[in-house]
Amino acid sequence: MQSTYDMGAFSQSILLAAANEQVDTIPAYETAKYPDAVRKAIGIPENELLIGGIAMGYRSEGMINAFHSQRSSVASFLTIKH
Repeated sequence: MQSTYDMGAFSQSILLAAANEQVDTIPAYETAKYPDAVRKAIGIPENELLIGGIAMGYRSEGMINAFHSQRSSVASFLTIKH
């Protein structure tokens, strides 16, 4: 079985490749959380394991895309030692 690390590294590569093509992405855990609904919606066979998904698309000028949440600074949770 594929490890979580492998899936994360592979997903990151897809996210970066999409960004390189100016395509926005959102990792979507719900595809693994609700596999039966996803299987039914897009025809994935029962013998295939769903471990995650990535929503992709082009950004619109809609108001929702102007929203910016407050976030912690990277320095508040990450320390890099040399």
